[in-house]
Amino acid sequence: MTDGLVLTSVQASAPGLPLLHDASLTAPPGSVTMVAGPNGSGIATLFGVVEGSIPITAGRIELDGRAIGELPRGTISSVPEGRRLFPSLSVEENLVLAADVWRIRGAERERRLQETWSRFEALANARHRAARTLSGGQQQQLAIARALLAAPRVLILAEPSSGLSPLAWSLVRDACRAAATEGRIVLVAEQRLRLAAEVADRCALLHSGRVSFEGPTEVALERALATDYFGLGDA
Repeated sequence: MTDGLVLTSVQASAPGLPLLHDASLTAPPGSVTMVAGPNGSGIATLFGVVEGSIPITAGRIELDGRAIGELPRGTISSVPEGRRLFPSLSVEENLVLAADVWRIRGAERERRLQETWSRFEALANARHRAARTLSGGQQQQLAIARALLAAPRVLILAEPSSGLSPLAWSLVRDACRAAATEGRIVLVAEQRLRLAAEVADRCALLHSGRVSFEGPTEVALERALATDYFGLGDA
């Protein structure tokens, strides 16, 4: 049995999304794996098959040796691009609503909320403020905290640096690293390779639905494949 998230020769498609062709990827526990590629490369499809929202037509996806479909609810949680918070609700209300969706109630809900306040000091200090009044970095922290409330084994983040200042990005970067340090598998979709390299241990490059490179992030950055071929360079 292989620990971590393992995709083996996966093929998939969905209306309006690119195909995956024989895509293979390994994301070990305790690591941040960056998935990068140009628009239309298949990243959204790859994340969809991991989340279970897009069925695969061939290959297999396993987490710690178990098929994805056998895993309990909340094992995989995601932070969507754009955050999708409820702007008029307070920080705490956003989290309580998420807890209700995850069916986390009573003493267990309070325990997880306390963990959240300990993990995200800025959110603890702003727990009664409306989400719309938070900075971009704090809003992204809230989106991450909401996903972590499910106590997932796998955390997926789509374009987490989008629209953030360098300071705000540093807060999000630290939250991603902390999630990995706790033993989680963190997948990050980014087109800004050099920025994502600050947080990612590993990199998988997609092109036309195929994983064309998988390995240490610094190696990906050094390769012409990661700059010229993908056209990402210093983006």
